[in-house]
Amino acid sequence: MRGRGPAPNQSRLPMFFIGWGEDYHHPHNLASPYAAAGGTFSAWQSFSDDLKAETDGLITECLTLLGEAAQVCYEGLQTTAMENAIDIFMVQPVGRHYEQLWIEGYNNNPAYQGNWFYPLSKWLLG
Repeated sequence: MRGRGPAPNQSRLPMFFIGWGEDYHHPHNLASPYAAAGGTFSAWQSFSDDLKAETDGLITECLTLLGEAAQVCYEGLQTTAMENAIDIFMVQPVGRHYEQLWIEGYNNNPAYQGNWFYPLSKWLLG
């Protein structure tokens, strides 16, 4: 037996289902848990030393870049993850919000999966 705790922590499951709700809206918030050598989920997955070095190097590089260069870097990291099949990326749900046209002050924040209590107001027509 390889240790105590849940089976994913022991690298005993061939596959398991897990997800991550972003804490802040930036690709690093998803890259680190899924691709970094010591990531929240990737640490359980027994990556080869070469793959750990490659993904950690890309993550470090991406953090130093801004704008389009950062986007290209994170897309490269995602390509590396897909080519090495580190995970099976599935659904990324998109939330929807509907309200009457006369509501003002609502700010949609997709990084927060709950209710934000922004000051709302109702304006009268005519």
